[in-house]
Amino acid sequence: MKNAILLVFLILSITPLVKSQDTTKTKIVFYRENQFQGSAIGIKVFSNNEQITNIKNNSFFVFECNPGTYNLSTGSSQNKKLVLEVKEGQTYYIRCGLVVGYWTSEPEMILVDRLSAEPIIKSSKLRDLKTPFVRPKSRFGVTLQVGAGTENHIMFTNDENQESKISFGGGIGYGIKFGHEFSKFFDLAVNYNYQRSSLSLPVKNAEI
Repeated sequence: MKNAILLVFLILSITPLVKSQDTTKTKIVFYRENQFQGSAIGIKVFSNNEQITNIKNNSFFVFECNPGTYNLSTGSSQNKKLVLEVKEGQTYYIRCGLVVGYWTSEPEMILVDRLSAEPIIKSSKLRDLKTPFVRPKSRFGVTLQVGAGTENHIMFTNDENQESKISFGGGIGYGIKFGHEFSKFFDLAVNYNYQRSSLSLPVKNAEI
């Protein structure tokens, strides 16, 4: 009985200690605002020459670390390091972005304060990179097609020797699509398309 009481006491003593360690952990928050130019380019972030994340457009990443000195850099700018001395229980914010030039885009990292960073992270709906993106298994779409053909085919010749032609590459069409991903190795898609072509010159007593 004494052993059981002692075990319960130890568990209750350890639990607050674990919670206190979580609240005092040092964090470095990297965030990148939504930007049209260079949006398809990821920014690799290195800490002490080890890659810790790849910041996508309109996203943020929380790097939990121990107190100390960290040399932070981007993939193409290893020589432009941001040296950051972090303290226990503190949170630091680094804004990432691309400086778009005439020929290339250069990544950059800027240390900002909490008052500047937190409103952007909370109000701009930035995606947490630790949360995986889940693509819907099923998808449905509608398409509209407008085309013009390059070859005309004579269909009718009227009494006035006028030719009524049709171009099978032109006209208006629409379609529906449905697909379902059963696994990462098998995806099934079904397409239904309808296209209508009209005669030029129109005729009143015939149709195609």
